[in-house]
Parts: sequence; structure tokens; C-alpha cells
Amino acid sequence: MAKLQREQSVREKRARKQERKDEKKQAAAQEAYLLANPPEPVDEELVAAEEPLPVE
Repeated sequence: MAKLQREQSVREKRARKQERKDEKKQAAAQEAYLLANPPEPVDEELVAAEEPLPVE
């Protein structure tokens, strides 16, 4: 029984480690993409026109 519990905990630990690796890889890819393709500057007039007017 103890052996099965150890094996299960090792599988869970490996899965968590793989998730962390995947998250780091995703973050690095996103950062590289943003550096290669910077976002367009936002025109303040367009932003103001899209904001809803307060309702009284």
C-alpha cells in the first residue's frame, strides 16, 4: 500500500513540475512575441469615444 502511495505522489509531483515548466515556456513565448510585435499605441480620442456615458 505504501508503495502505491509513493508512486502516486511521484506522479503528482511530476505533473506539477511539468505544469510549472509549461507555464514558464508560455510566459517566455508571450514575452518574445510582445517584444517582436509591440502593441499599437492607443489614440486617446478613440478611447474616450468608446467609453459609455454615465446614466443619471
